[in-house]
Amino acid sequence: MKEEKLCLTKKIHKEAQEHLQTVRKRVLSNMNNKKHS
Repeated sequence: MKEEKLCLTKKIHKEAQEHLQTVRKRVLSNMNNKKHS
């Protein structure tokens, strides 16, 4: 039971990290677009 929960926590953490990176990339590209226009 404990190991299952740990695995789930790692999975959630990994997805959260990927989500953060995606959002960060989007924000960076938005900033770049504003600079150009």
